[in-house]
Amino acid sequence: MNNLPKLYLPEDQADTHPVAEFLETHGIGFRDRSGAPLNEVADETGIDQESISGKLPVLQWQDGSKLENCDTDSLISFLHDRGYELEDS
Repeated sequence: MNNLPKLYLPEDQADTHPVAEFLETHGIGFRDRSGAPLNEVADETGIDQESISGKLPVLQWQDGSKLENCDTDSLISFLHDRGYELEDS
């Protein structure tokens, strides 16, 4: 499970965010780090703590690459760049 990408979402969006729903719908596993303290998110992602809240949601891939302030369109591109073929995109 530690090799799954990490998804950082604001706590109030953990159950409803379209990026999480997209990953789940397409069977792409992830570690849900929703509501993690911002200092932990900053430490884990390498994003400056003072700007982290404006960068959420963040998807951090196993190789350390990350997609900041992501939405489903940027997520689709990010996944295609990593060799994922998605039926509806």
